[in-house]
Amino acid sequence: MSLGAILPLIRDTAMSDEYLFLFNFLLLLLSFIFVSLAFYAVSEESKGGMLAFIVFWLLLVIELIYLLTVHGSSAAAIGWTFWILFTLLFFIISLAALVYAILALNNFGKGLKAYVNHLSLQDYESSLFLQKAKIIDAENHRDMRTWRSEE
Repeated sequence: MSLGAILPLIRDTAMSDEYLFLFNFLLLLLSFIFVSLAFYAVSEESKGGMLAFIVFWLLLVIELIYLLTVHGSSAAAIGWTFWILFTLLFFIISLAALVYAILALNNFGKGLKAYVNHLSLQDYESSLFLQKAKIIDAENHRDMRTWRSEE
């Protein structure tokens, strides 16, 4: 028997709902792990880690499409509008994350690692923003000292 012949048989059973719930719960837990993997992959320019994230995230997007198309109408029939809106919002955010992951993968080897890791203490302290903040802070303290000495 093929999987296509089995799915219609178990589609409307309570057991399939339990499996669907467990599968989606597992995807949710794995998504946290894969987001952490993607962050590490971007900071280290790891193509393997980024490809693993993209493949998993593509499966997640496909699962969300499945949920919206197959279970969306039944959820709307029983008044689960919030579920549909939440799933649709998560689908849009997941699709955007997938696009940005592909863009990040395309920018590997072009200075992305140095840009992402620019938050080392020396680079951070020498940034233009902090230099301006120190100048403004010094001017404010100078004004306060002058103001106190005038009293």
